Parts: sequence; C-alpha cells; structure tokens
Amino acid sequence: MVASQVDYIDATIAFNGGGRKFIDDVLHSMKAEMGSGEAYQEASNGFKGFYNHVLNSEPFELNMSGHGYAWWRNMFEIDQTAVLSQVNSPLLLIQSGMDKNVSVELAAVQADTLQKIKSNIAFKLYEELDHSLKTTDGESGVSLVLQDVQSWLPKR
Repeated sequence: MVASQVDYIDATIAFNGGGRKFIDDVLHSMKAEMGSGEAYQEASNGFKGFYNHVLNSEPFELNMSGHGYAWWRNMFEIDQTAVLSQVNSPLLLIQSGMDKNVSVELAAVQADTLQKIKSNIAFKLYEELDHSLKTTDGESGVSLVLQDVQSWLPKR
C-alpha cells in the first residue's frame, strides 16, 4: 500500500497476496479447510453475512480473530488490484501454487489484469510451494524464492 502512495520506492515485492478482494481469499481458505460440502456452505453464508453487516453498518463493538470493526471494514474495502495498479516501481508478485490461505487462481487473474495495463508488473508462480513457502514434505523453498528475487532485483 505504501508503494502505491509514494514515488521514492525503487522496487516492490508482494508475497502470496491472493486476489483482488479479501473476502474471496477468506472464502478460498475456508473451502480449502472444509471442502465444498454442507459445512462449508453454512460457514461461507455466515461469513458473507458478516461481510455485508460490516460494510453496511456504523462502527460497532467487535473482536473477531483478534481484530475489531475498523480492521475488518478496511480489509473488506480494499481493492488490491486498484492498489497494485497505482504502484509505479517495478513490482514482483510472488504466489505459491499450493497456497490454501489465498486463491492462487484469483492471484493469477489479478496479475494478468495488471500486466495488461501496466508494464512494471512481473508474476512468479511457485507451483510446489504453500503459503509458508514450503513443499508438501515440509522442505523450505525460501532459498529458491530468494534466488529468483535476487535475479529480478538487479534488472531494475
């Protein structure tokens, strides 16, 4: 967000940011955890109700997952694609392909959308890594990601 508001940043890297809207990534995470059955449908409907209530209500007392009304409202209002489109420094979007916390598909769609309107956007997908940059057997992929970041940075 800072990089979208100032002009003195030389390069920006975003890790596992997911798609355009926070709600889509939360729903993705819920589905990854629960599957697509009845429990997910009930939970997702409840969360969508919470989402609508926060967006259509005056501030109220709230503590959900350690966050209050202002945090939830802000997260629900952010249009990440709009924010990223305001970044003028070279921007590397890194996304793990086995991420269950955010939608990999929506991250790729967002990157494609941004690349069509901005020439400073690069997207790197790590198919074999999860949200913590680990493989299915728990091996860290951080060194690989850092090597790629180092290779990308000097080009700027």
